Amino acid sequence: MRSSAFPDYHAIVPDTNVFLHQMDALEHSALHDIVILQTVLSELKHRSPVIYSRARSLVSDASRRCIVFNNENHRETYVLQNPEETPNDRNDRAIRTATRWLDTHWAPLGMHAVMLTQDRQNLQMALNEETAPCHARHFVDYAQALAEEFPDLADRLASLPAGSGAGVSVDPLLTADLTPEERFDFPAYLDEETVTLGVKSGRFLRGNVRISDLNVEEALVWTRAHDLPVVVPGLRALNRAIEGDTVALELLPESEWVLPTSEAKLDSAEATDGQTSRVSAASYLLETDADLTAAPLATAETRPHPTGRVVAIIQRNRRPYCGGIPEGQLMLPALDEHGTRVVLFQPLDRRIPRIRIRTRLPPADLLAKRIVVAIDDWDAGARHPRGHYIRTIGAAGTKDTESEVILLENGVPFGEFSAAAHACLPDGNWSADAAIAAQGGLGRRVDLRDVLVCSVDPPGTTDIDDALHARVLPSGNVEVGVHIADVTHFVKPNTPLDAEAAARSTSVYLVDRRISMLPNLLGTNLCSLLPDVDRFTFSCLWELDPVTLRVVSTRFVKSVVRSRRAFSYEEAQLRLDDPAAYGWHEDDPVTGANGRGDPLVGSLVWLNRIAQRLREQRRQAGALMLSSPEVRFELGDDKNPLYAKVKNTIPANSLVEEFMLFANVSVARFIVDAFPQTSVLRRHPAPTALRFDELQQFLRARGHSLDVSSNRALADSLDRCSDPEDPFFNSLCRMLVTRCLMQAVYFASGTQPRAEFAHYGLARDIYTHFTSPIRRYSDILVHRLLAAAIDFEPTSQLLIHRDNITRLCNVINIRHRSAKKASMSSTELFTGLLFSRFDLAQEETAYVVRVMSNGLVVHVPAFGLEGFIPITSANFRYNRKLSQIEHLDGRKFLGVFDRARVSLMAHRPDSRVDVANSLLKISLLAPSLDGTPCDPVPAPTLESLAVPRIPQRAAELAASRAKRTQPEDAPGQAAREETSSGQIKKARQSV
Repeated sequence: MRSSAFPDYHAIVPDTNVFLHQMDALEHSALHDIVILQTVLSELKHRSPVIYSRARSLVSDASRRCIVFNNENHRETYVLQNPEETPNDRNDRAIRTATRWLDTHWAPLGMHAVMLTQDRQNLQMALNEETAPCHARHFVDYAQALAEEFPDLADRLASLPAGSGAGVSVDPLLTADLTPEERFDFPAYLDEETVTLGVKSGRFLRGNVRISDLNVEEALVWTRAHDLPVVVPGLRALNRAIEGDTVALELLPESEWVLPTSEAKLDSAEATDGQTSRVSAASYLLETDADLTAAPLATAETRPHPTGRVVAIIQRNRRPYCGGIPEGQLMLPALDEHGTRVVLFQPLDRRIPRIRIRTRLPPADLLAKRIVVAIDDWDAGARHPRGHYIRTIGAAGTKDTESEVILLENGVPFGEFSAAAHACLPDGNWSADAAIAAQGGLGRRVDLRDVLVCSVDPPGTTDIDDALHARVLPSGNVEVGVHIADVTHFVKPNTPLDAEAAARSTSVYLVDRRISMLPNLLGTNLCSLLPDVDRFTFSCLWELDPVTLRVVSTRFVKSVVRSRRAFSYEEAQLRLDDPAAYGWHEDDPVTGANGRGDPLVGSLVWLNRIAQRLREQRRQAGALMLSSPEVRFELGDDKNPLYAKVKNTIPANSLVEEFMLFANVSVARFIVDAFPQTSVLRRHPAPTALRFDELQQFLRARGHSLDVSSNRALADSLDRCSDPEDPFFNSLCRMLVTRCLMQAVYFASGTQPRAEFAHYGLARDIYTHFTSPIRRYSDILVHRLLAAAIDFEPTSQLLIHRDNITRLCNVINIRHRSAKKASMSSTELFTGLLFSRFDLAQEETAYVVRVMSNGLVVHVPAFGLEGFIPITSANFRYNRKLSQIEHLDGRKFLGVFDRARVSLMAHRPDSRVDVANSLLKISLLAPSLDGTPCDPVPAPTLESLAVPRIPQRAAELAASRAKRTQPEDAPGQAAREETSSGQIKKARQSV
């Protein structure tokens, strides 16, 4: 390449610090012809695996012309460490030596090698070495010269403090002329040695910072030393720590311990009394984060919490942040002839402080745009950290831009699969018959193509992991089979495809798209158990006593099957509701005696009969039947939302679920016997009674209580939490119980005692995931373990090292949580798009789920959303003991479990960046804030909550699309279609 910084043809040789501190700039397309030295790669792998991975990605990008030079293995460039040298000095000398050799080697071609460094001292040594100076430039100087042609490259340059080891001075534009509002007096951090000794001695506590988006000026830090989290109150006590940082805490004297604040602190632009744009998807999941500060339902706890202050940051959890620059910031005057401005970037994650960045980009290129920014450092005298611009995503508020933001904010890998990964794939014309012929027969694979197998999935599913069958054997027993796609036939260990699948760990499902763990050739084609094609599978086969369901025998076999039908849940349910209408007859529907007719329908009937009994067995064992709202959208041809409705669970859903659980438990027992140290299992720890304290208080006020002595006791007491006047009350209780539970996690069996294997929510003493290898990497690992356990395949070396399994499980756990959060955020986004597209203003019933001193958090069942509604009027007061908002005379206004009437409407932030990160606004209608008398808010019926929210203009198209997706005709189908049409008409009238 050529540049104004070095006009001759040349390749650049960045040193380690350039990669560590300026990776965002290095990834700019203006920089190419890059040589990465083996010395540098080795340092990166040791010091920053993330940067190492990004450096390897540069090598994979052919457009960057980036190569790796193995200078440590080349006789002319290898250097020994001198006695007086530190390892860092030796590596710097090795980089200079390699650059000098490359320059000499390329000289006959008229090309040079130019070392780029961040270290002024290293630069001077390169230029002044007596033996042979090498071409070298300071990276910042080199990049700024290029910035005349690529202005955004200058924006990507990180600014680091002197003494950081990179030899870079703080950009004066980012520190000059701070206003009084921008200054802050943070305490200095303690040195590393003092902190290390203090943590070991117990003087300091170590933990991860967790900040609620309702109050970004307070954190909770869970530590092993206390049963309650340590409160870190205020910005000074937080001392520049941000969400996710690992910190060292110094506890304050007990006389200074405080309660977590009951006040929500909002941006004035986000809320006014009674309404707010702070709306988000409800995080009601069975597997909730144990550390999430959103978990408490209210602030009823009256015992002071341990309270402390941050004295050092042990490990920073920094990542690129998505957000925007408010319009007022872009109107600030330029500070130099390049049009440089210093502005405050507003992250969309409310828990992250605003970031002070420098930009040369014109205001028009940043107005109402989503951009990505990274934090460089946070000075003790500044209220905001310093950072740098990385790139622009797109226009704020648009579907594609906001969907990419969701993926980035949750750390979801969504790039294309590499050429190396694609090279691992078979030909697109692969067939089971050809594969069998190529290996000279089935071998140990069992031919089950004569068995009537079918799948049951949501409509439109293309990545079909599993299929089922049930048939009566001549002995009178029933054979049940769960057949799972044999993904490991195609995804082999130690291949680029396996490495990329492990890095992704899970498929991620947004409303309008799927980010697949595997290339589509596998996920939606060769591995997918599509009907009427032969597919390789891993099968669990049980012989069951039809009366007691006692397992007579269990077999695990690699097999080949041919699915006869891919049913949707609704199609399967029609056959279960009226088997005779679809050609299946039995003399005794209870026992299934003398069954005859369509054997595929008969298989479904038998599967459902057994599934109902398996479910009852689990319930008797103490399994928790919890509730979580799941909103489904009907999308138009342009992938924009037409309407939304809460998913209605039908028995066919449970049919599939029960057999997947049954298979997972069976496989878990088998593999742990074969691999007691390295089996991949999934456990769900039992929660402590303390986690239920607040919920217990609110339930007692309603005449209910929970018995949390065991999962069975909790399940039984949940069944008793009902309100004859409010059918949704029990569902709400089950939702809130999920917030009191711990998080289920994957782990290597040898890292926990056997008593800790149990899954609390499912009431099973052992559990794993085996049934979804197309979309979960944990299941791929389990398939490999099971194949080795039945001697179908040799044991991979990766499966016998516990540390390796633990490392993989840690990545899978992180990706699993990120995928769930991304899915919830996508639901929130599309709800906002629906309201914005049709300019909706919808009145809905809401339930109070949390009370704060200045407002309420309400749950809206019809959309599965939550919103904070500020209440700051002088006509009300907060009763912390009862956790309710009261009138001044003591009458209750609203408390937990109370119903309210709210309005949801589109939130339009004009042309400015929507710092609230929501396209919805929620307002309180009843009870009235102005004291106007109104009738009590009636309880919604479960039927009304299931009615689709269809905008008038979308109703006709929705009805047309629904008709096209109706199951095929069968006796009685016309009546069902008439009923469906009537429901759509009612839904249209309701809107």
